[in-house]
Amino acid sequence: MKRIFLLCGLFLWACSLPAVAEEPPPWTLESMLDRAMEKNARIASESLRLEAARDSVSSARGAFLPRVVASGSLSRIENPDSVDELDPDYISQTDRTWRVGVQQNLFDGLGRWNTYARADLLRERSHQQLRRTFREVVLEVRTAYFRLLRTRADISAYEASVARLEKQKEAAEAFFEARVAPRLFILQTETALAEAHQRLSRAQSDEQVQLVLLRSLMGLEPDHPIRVEGDFEAFAPEDYPDLEKSLFLARENLPEIFTAQLDVEIAERDMKTSRSRFSPSVDVYADYVNQHIEYGSTRATDRDRSYYSLGINVTWELFSGGSTYYETRSHRRTMESAKAMLKDVMLAVDARVRETHLNVKESENQIRIAHIRIADAEEAYEQADMRIRMGTGTPLDLLDAQEQLTVAQSSLNQAMADYHIALANLRRFTAKSEIKSEI
Repeated sequence: MKRIFLLCGLFLWACSLPAVAEEPPPWTLESMLDRAMEKNARIASESLRLEAARDSVSSARGAFLPRVVASGSLSRIENPDSVDELDPDYISQTDRTWRVGVQQNLFDGLGRWNTYARADLLRERSHQQLRRTFREVVLEVRTAYFRLLRTRADISAYEASVARLEKQKEAAEAFFEARVAPRLFILQTETALAEAHQRLSRAQSDEQVQLVLLRSLMGLEPDHPIRVEGDFEAFAPEDYPDLEKSLFLARENLPEIFTAQLDVEIAERDMKTSRSRFSPSVDVYADYVNQHIEYGSTRATDRDRSYYSLGINVTWELFSGGSTYYETRSHRRTMESAKAMLKDVMLAVDARVRETHLNVKESENQIRIAHIRIADAEEAYEQADMRIRMGTGTPLDLLDAQEQLTVAQSSLNQAMADYHIALANLRRFTAKSEIKSEI
């Protein structure tokens, strides 16, 4: 029995302990991209714009269907004057009338068709704008992520630099007490150590800036705790298309080019819509009318009327003060401007792709050079440290070697970040789609 009470007590004690919050999994580049695709505010905004454009297409499509109109009226006529009560036009009466009519447009110079085609072009333009926003957000996430990796690599390099300089400071103080080195060596080491702490502090601040940016891109609160994992070693060098292939892919897939082409077509549709007003509008209609009149005089008989009507209506605006002409000419010039803009976009894309290709090549070269510089700087630092210990070197040589090693490590980190960011930029131009499924 005592054992049962003991077990129950232990169970109740365990239940009273606060639950240990499970630590959320760390964020990887892939998981951050997935989150941004779903929760980014700009993507959500462009998605709603696309839905609105689709509704506009449905609205424009309705212009091709017949119009059905129902109307009704109730009126009371009071005739206080003394008139012949046998004249029904002047007798007090109550009139109840209702009407149902159907009207269908047969021809309007293709104005409705051009309006519908323009709405469909705007829908496609919204689609391309959404694709462009997807690519921009993906590029921003990748850029912030690789800058974060560069900053963290710099932090590690600067922390190692601080550790080396602290040891040098201790050695300098020991040399000064032993009267082997002047006090200037201590002052120079303290200055270098202060600069190293300053670089470390800047890198730590930059790390927080990149984390805030990543939170914003993923739709998280600025103070939401996140753990981002990864390093440059996890990303192997990538194969990328050559320049000619990159230019071809950019021209075939880049949303900016599609958007500029659609702007030309939209302006052309606007011009045709304005031009359609020079043509007549032909409508056919059918009406059913029911009328009931109650007279206020007993000498007049109430009347019920029901009749049908079928007809055709032709409207042709012969003169509009030149508004239609100048509106058409305005849209034509807008179309010519859009064509010029399309040419400018094509040239700009060509230049950006070439520039990005050069950046990738240059980053690859800088990585190769940075590895050589690090190897040389590490060897130079070891030799300078050995000479100091043997008493044949100068403190200034050791500080210079330490600085060169830190600079070489930071240069490699920058080159690695530049390489992956340049690849991300190239992917933005050449990828067929950054979206898991087409919208």
